[in-house]
Amino acid sequence: MERPLPEKWQKLDNSRAYRNINQLREYQLEGMNWLLFNWYNRKNCILADEMGLGKTIQSITFLFEIFSMGIRGPFLIIAPLSTITNWEREFRQWTNMNVIVYHGSQISRQMIHQYEMFYRDTQGNTIPGILKFHGVITTFEMIMADCPDLKKLHWRCVVIDEAHRLKNRNCKLLEGLKLMNLEQKVLLTGTPLQNSVEELFSLLNFLEPLQFPSESTFMEEFGNLKTDEQVC
Repeated sequence: MERPLPEKWQKLDNSRAYRNINQLREYQLEGMNWLLFNWYNRKNCILADEMGLGKTIQSITFLFEIFSMGIRGPFLIIAPLSTITNWEREFRQWTNMNVIVYHGSQISRQMIHQYEMFYRDTQGNTIPGILKFHGVITTFEMIMADCPDLKKLHWRCVVIDEAHRLKNRNCKLLEGLKLMNLEQKVLLTGTPLQNSVEELFSLLNFLEPLQFPSESTFMEEFGNLKTDEQVC
């Protein structure tokens, strides 16, 4: 199923009642609306809320809104190992989506691949185009480990938590991500992006390589970025 046209986007004035009668706070609804707006308009984006404001919830409800339109994934969540249980718990609390955690030893991952990811015919061959899951939660390490099970799928959206890890343009994580088929990219960070303009370029180049192809051109235009006016 294709994404709706940009003109179909409508701002949600009130939070729907998600699973367990959970509802978004006003500022979370604003963030989720913004993520949806960018998705309709085919724009990859960075959600840079402060810590503790619910970036996880905003991202999960954003994916659920897409899911509710009939686009059943697959969605990919990449997060630090210390947070993947929290991601899994919040998915269960807020949605009825089937989300699996892809992590562990090679044998564990083979079991997940065999029994939780794909439907198979009577000969044991995977049936193309049909998945058992809607979303996968995995770690940065799994992406860097070059997992073929993840790289061969067309991901309708990827959400990368603590995305400031991508600030180094030559890091192995970025190289792994660039080999994946990612239709929509959402970066989450609670870390201020004013550390350096070079780091900002690395994130923007990953999100929109055609719009931000050259670091030297970017530095020439924004190298002395210091004020709100320059950002706008």
